[in-house]
Amino acid sequence: MGVRHVVVFRWSEDATTAQKEDALAALTRLGEQVAHLGVLTVGSDLRLAPGNADVAVTVDFPDAAAYEAYAVNEDHVRVVTENVRPILAERTAVQHRT
Repeated sequence: MGVRHVVVFRWSEDATTAQKEDALAALTRLGEQVAHLGVLTVGSDLRLAPGNADVAVTVDFPDAAAYEAYAVNEDHVRVVTENVRPILAERTAVQHRT
């Protein structure tokens, strides 16, 4: 059974453009660093509808064990700690079967 992890972020109002760009770049690099665990995609909202979040990250894992390894992966934890949390206003996530 595959597992899809979907995370949606809203940046804080005081987040700078540089911080947002750095976070997106770090998340994109993370996809390369965790490719052995799953396929990660990241995208900024296109602003086609009002009230949307700012960024979505999706990771497709082959199984729940791969998700669990990702959750504690040092590269993942570092990106979240150094790039995402400092400018994060809101986060929501879901994991579902694929």
